[in-house]
Amino acid sequence: YVFLPNNEFSTDNVRAAHSVGMHPGSARPLLLKVTGNDDLDALLGRLHLTEDERARSDALLALYRARASSAYTSKGVALRAPNLVDHDFALQNLANSQALAAVLGGDLLAAFEAASCAESTTTYKSGIGLRAGVRLLTHPTEPARYVNVIDTGVQLADGGGGYDTHFEHTFTQATNTNAVLAELAASINEPGEGDPNKLDLDDTLVALTTEFGRTPFAQGARGTNHHPYGFVNVLIGGPIGEEQAGVYGAIGPDGNAVTYATPGELRAAMLVAMGIYPFAPESFAVGDVPGVQSELDGLVFLRDVVLGRQG
Repeated sequence: YVFLPNNEFSTDNVRAAHSVGMHPGSARPLLLKVTGNDDLDALLGRLHLTEDERARSDALLALYRARASSAYTSKGVALRAPNLVDHDFALQNLANSQALAAVLGGDLLAAFEAASCAESTTTYKSGIGLRAGVRLLTHPTEPARYVNVIDTGVQLADGGGGYDTHFEHTFTQATNTNAVLAELAASINEPGEGDPNKLDLDDTLVALTTEFGRTPFAQGARGTNHHPYGFVNVLIGGPIGEEQAGVYGAIGPDGNAVTYATPGELRAAMLVAMGIYPFAPESFAVGDVPGVQSELDGLVFLRDVVLGRQG
């Protein structure tokens, strides 16, 4: 699942959160837009349609599905057509929306207020997504395998999103970071707690990531600019235990990283952490891990260096 607050601008870097690249459409996460109006039950239940209208709609979709399939069939044999498979999968999901409602129904996207650093909002959309994600990850019968929450903060940054702070950096960053960390901490079991409705770090990896950081010097009076040359990502839980705790890498006085894991290396390591082979054709190439000569060397680097699990 991907939770996207609707106060975020729709740019390609956000759309990447639910893209699949070379994977089939069945691998695409379900994108749920957080509006603050919890009408998900009505949408999934197709309550805007009468029973007869739903039946006729399903029949029409079945007709479209059959016609598309026949167009890609030769002498009774279905041709290899990835787009047709994706189309078929989408139509199946639409017809089974009521089954999805059984998992996503209720008050999954219920609004609530948040306050941080003297700033408040009547609808904390990032927090709604975070609570919904925790609820799906801890679902008793259909637990989610992956949840991505796009954090747009308690208040929007002047450059958009929650952290694009070109004109006011310190106050905005402190407000939004404090809010999301407080909500996350409240969603994680403390040692010995064992609440089934909270995340268990023994089997859940929490990743706090970003596409770039901010300059270590000012832009204007109180702002900062984009800075992809040295910034921090955080991994909590999963394969990261007490022995792996600490900081890998270093950022020099000019704000540029001198030792580091690249964005590609970090994401490949996260696949390793989930037991997914990172060098499958649909994922990363050995060249995405600079300095290694083989897939085996790449796996060792991702395990030993990025995840800190040597041996």
